[in-house]
Amino acid sequence: MNERPSGVFVSTAWLQSVLDDPTVRVIDASVKMVAEPPHRVHSHDEYCQGHIPGAVYADIPGALSDPDGPFPVTRPSAEQAASVFGSLGISADTLVVAYDREIGQYASRL
Repeated sequence: MNERPSGVFVSTAWLQSVLDDPTVRVIDASVKMVAEPPHRVHSHDEYCQGHIPGAVYADIPGALSDPDGPFPVTRPSAEQAASVFGSLGISADTLVVAYDREIGQYASRL
């Protein structure tokens, strides 16, 4: 693998160079805002229309939220998060690169 990045952001050139690296997992953390409740919905349809090659979709308003939480997109339990991250191919040794289609708030939440 290429040298791991030293900061929190990576360049597109670096990302392109590691897309086939099994120790790197690219996550699309996009969330679509809608006018009617619950106001935040998954954007899996947009993910299916196009995403970074090899990226997997993280359902933040669904699988990665506590359904009993007091607010929309409440942080899930550690057990729930671990289960979802494991299903996305993330382990303790995985370098995760998250992105979203907006300003980065959901990628940073992930």
